Amino acid sequence: MTFDSYHWRKATLGTPELERARALVSTTHDRASFELLLRSNDIAAVGIALDQYQHGEATSRWGTANPFADHSAEVAARAREILREPPSPASHHTHAGANHASALNALTNLIEPDDAELVAQALARASTADLRCAATIAAGRAFEKMSDPNGQLIVALERMVFDDILTPGERVDALNSLARASSALVTDILLRVLRLPDVKLQAHAAVHLLDREQGAHRAAVEAAAQAWPADPPYPANEVFDALEEAESEGSDH
Repeated sequence: MTFDSYHWRKATLGTPELERARALVSTTHDRASFELLLRSNDIAAVGIALDQYQHGEATSRWGTANPFADHSAEVAARAREILREPPSPASHHTHAGANHASALNALTNLIEPDDAELVAQALARASTADLRCAATIAAGRAFEKMSDPNGQLIVALERMVFDDILTPGERVDALNSLARASSALVTDILLRVLRLPDVKLQAHAAVHLLDREQGAHRAAVEAAAQAWPADPPYPANEVFDALEEAESEGSDH
């Protein structure tokens, strides 16, 4: 089965040449055709190239090399250019912000600490769940590479965590990406999440708190867990297991 694009499958490209390149990239991974798409001024063509790159990255986990790996630096540079532009409007062939979604996906494994502000700005302008998901994943990857987490990005994710208009899944994803940042501010946010009414969010925050600062927040987690219902949602079981293990280790000393 051939792959075309995550976000631009219904799009028609501006010229027959670009459509031929699209077909060749999809069927034969032709490098020259990939370059033509990536370097064009057609927003959909560029988006398809970025999606093709990220698809190659995603499938490489199964032992197949990304056919476009040699273009990593150019892909990252093009993705950053797109993120400095406004999100693309919705149309009959794609959703709003598809250009940003493609750019953020392509940056997933290429992101650098200096990209944090671009990701934060994309999050602030995101109007669809797909775009928020792509930005949230990119944010988590950026935090993994930072010794001093970007405050703007922390604030953007914090807003998502406490936004009860978003779906529970989006809020959990934002929380889990936020927890990748090593910061006292993030620890404070996780502690505040323990006071939210959503038990699933509480449980995710509790898992992260138990992993931070050598169990310094165990008492706060225990207090929150005592108020959970009899059959709390995942990952509450992991919280109880960790608390039990800590209790056992404490009794051994």
